[in-house]
Amino acid sequence: MKVERVLLKDYTTLGVGGPAELWTVETREELKRATEAPYRVLGNGSNLLVLDEGVPERVIRLAGEFQTYDLRGWVGAGALLPLLVQEAARAGLSGLEGLLGIPAQVGGR
Repeated sequence: MKVERVLLKDYTTLGVGGPAELWTVETREELKRATEAPYRVLGNGSNLLVLDEGVPERVIRLAGEFQTYDLRGWVGAGALLPLLVQEAARAGLSGLEGLLGIPAQVGGR
């Protein structure tokens, strides 16, 4: 787990956002610890507006095991949508095509 003080403008596609404590978690155990205090979850930062004053809650970013997926039934909330859609198409699966242009993670903003 990595905890650091950052400007959220560096983590949003629109380039806006003030300071926050960013917790990058890679396992379920780390996520449990990170959620013991008030928090917000940051996905890929797509179309996300954050105040210049930042946020008082810790901000959690999902990495590691949360970015993995198995097309037979497991998709981590941190998996990137464009990659997931492309892999599903290569595997002959349909239904996700409408999500291809969204630069986001499965479970984030």
